Amino acid sequence: AAAHAAVELGLLADAERLVKVAEVLGPNQPPVMNQAAIVHLAAGRPELALDKALRGLKTSPEDQSLLGWAISAARAAGDERYAQLSDYQSLVATYDIDVPEGWDSLEAYLADLSKVLRSMHVYSRHPANQSVWGGGQLLQNLRGSSEPTIQAFFKAIDGPIRRHMAFLGPGDDFHRRRATGDYDISGAWSVLLRPGGFHKDHFHPQGWLSSAFYVETPASALDRPDREGWLRFGRPPIVTRPQLEAEHYVRPKPGRLALFPSYMWHGTVPFSTDESRMTIAFDIVPA
Repeated sequence: AAAHAAVELGLLADAERLVKVAEVLGPNQPPVMNQAAIVHLAAGRPELALDKALRGLKTSPEDQSLLGWAISAARAAGDERYAQLSDYQSLVATYDIDVPEGWDSLEAYLADLSKVLRSMHVYSRHPANQSVWGGGQLLQNLRGSSEPTIQAFFKAIDGPIRRHMAFLGPGDDFHRRRATGDYDISGAWSVLLRPGGFHKDHFHPQGWLSSAFYVETPASALDRPDREGWLRFGRPPIVTRPQLEAEHYVRPKPGRLALFPSYMWHGTVPFSTDESRMTIAFDIVPA
């Protein structure tokens, strides 16, 4: 933890010293190899970062954090494995959900869903322990909600999820080889961003597929040249050498569901208009 904090503060000498101590205390431990990969990537040694992450994956092959950092290191090192693991065209897709049963239109359903979620969002400022800035993330797991409007959401996304698994198809890469043909939702939450808000770049270490469903979008911000309010992929949350910028973007739309591998870096481009951006996100694991 101290080594990671040092990386975020740009104190690379301290980070390297601390991670060396961790490697002595816990050699070959996946979390230690994960942090060593981060330090090497920040210091401009992507080949060493890739080696550390791949060694960790031999011990913990489903560790999405190790995989995420391995992909960033492969990109920085020009390694050919990067192209397969970050093929956005074959791994990222969007789906517009059908109108849930009981509503006359998608617009009417989204209006009711927004009202329910807004009653649950209580933060006026972002909590210190969240990766959301200029907004807040619900602490409740929506999957366990008995509220009919929220229950209708999980029925409405079953079809898109199954279509996405079919879209992925079979394969022996890190992502597809985990597929079983069925799924469980391991957690679901909502994020509400206010003007100036954004979600820091991150990935979901415990997931297989991750998501963003758009309830409200900052409509006037989306057409700005800098893609304000869009979902972006590929940008790590630390300064790397070379610096890795976002490579792929998804334009939000109310009623649209984006699905992608949990190991992919993703975040929100900050928006400056006087609007809000509300999403539901969830993680999927193979059943």
